Amino acid sequence: MKKDDIKMEMDLPCSSEYVGVVRLAISGIASRLNFSIEEIEDIKLSKKIGTHCVELHTGKLSTLIKKNKNYKNQLKKFSNCVNLANSLNLRVHAGHGMDYKTTRILSSLKYIEEFNIGHFLIGESIFDGLKKVVKKIKKLSK
Repeated sequence: MKKDDIKMEMDLPCSSEYVGVVRLAISGIASRLNFSIEEIEDIKLSKKIGTHCVELHTGKLSTLIKKNKNYKNQLKKFSNCVNLANSLNLRVHAGHGMDYKTTRILSSLKYIEEFNIGHFLIGESIFDGLKKVVKKIKKLSK
């Protein structure tokens, strides 16, 4: 059995007194996975209200990458959110502040179906032409 196959379950009475216990346990797990309870709850709420897709904001990650700062922790956090959304059968889109480099890096994540990078594409096309820019982005995102 692989380490990732090991699961832990917790059964608690369905009573308001235990909500705090559950939230504390979830926030501890979320913290170890490097993302907040608020992020988890936002994705779960998207599923609960019947949406079929979420768009995850890549701004913080994009900024770290562009400034040549260590982005590995943020990428792991982002990857965890992508995986959570996928596990809830939500389609995943991503975008904000992306460029060629961030597209290449985020393309390595398995479940992102779409990158919303229109602003970057149009800005770059002023200098290089739309056809050339789209071709380069397509090549990077495969």
